[in-house]
Amino acid sequence: MADYGTRFPGVLRDQLWATLRHLPTGFTLDPYFDARGHPALPIAKGLVSWVRKVDAHGCIEFNGAKYFIRRKLERQYVMATLSTYHRRVFIKYEGKVIKTFPFPFVGKVVDPIA
Repeated sequence: MADYGTRFPGVLRDQLWATLRHLPTGFTLDPYFDARGHPALPIAKGLVSWVRKVDAHGCIEFNGAKYFIRRKLERQYVMATLSTYHRRVFIKYEGKVIKTFPFPFVGKVVDPIA
């Protein structure tokens, strides 16, 4: 509050509005919608990782799905890394890839913005 003189986000936004970056005039997301009206944004090439604990059945869960890893790894932590370029998930344990799964998604893969 001392920095901006208010504790209300709307007032702060109004005070800083002229200094904020805005979208260019005429910008639209229309090219990123398919024929059914669903968004089809491009996916940037890169990696996304999760740390998961293997359950008593040898499975981990991410993105709303269960993946069987290994029963002997129960109660151990593994790292799941999604490669958007390869469209695969790589499961690592103690620094080694122990399993891979396909991870299909809709949309094209593009180079990230630098």
